[in-house]
Amino acid sequence: MPDQKQVTCSYGKCQHSSKKMNVNADNVYYDKNSKRYYHKDCWKIKQDIILIQNIWREKVSKSVVNTALNRVLNKLIFENDCDPEFIIFALEDAIKRKAINYPAGLYYLVDDKRLIQAWNKKVATEKMKKLGTDFSLSTEDKREANMGSTFKANREKPSWFNSILGGGKSGHGRTF
Repeated sequence: MPDQKQVTCSYGKCQHSSKKMNVNADNVYYDKNSKRYYHKDCWKIKQDIILIQNIWREKVSKSVVNTALNRVLNKLIFENDCDPEFIIFALEDAIKRKAINYPAGLYYLVDDKRLIQAWNKKVATEKMKKLGTDFSLSTEDKREANMGSTFKANREKPSWFNSILGGGKSGHGRTF
């Protein structure tokens, strides 16, 4: 087999142990605009960060200090191993609620338990759709499942006024 051309990932924050890769490998992305090679996941992270920056500038604050925003994003993504797609999800939710004004607020968004649960639910449904299996029950299946576990209590209805006074079939009621 002839020697394949080796290239280096151009992403400055590449997390791979070896930045070198074969040109024809499956995990290589070539950017035609910049004429650079990236690992596919490095390229995805780079594009997600750019998307977060654009969302911030368009919907939160145009006068954001870029170094402050970049510092927060780098710390969340590279030091805390936070998924950039989750940051996008959390940021969009915060924008809807008008709950974010400054870049350091992203730390609080990422720790919000409600958002984490919503994200996990979203990821799980996407995985289920990807697998092509739908585990939701049809209405007929739900009826069949409930048939065996349905409990109905049969009791006699006492006369309304007599039951208040303690009368009824027990024989302990007052007699006037």
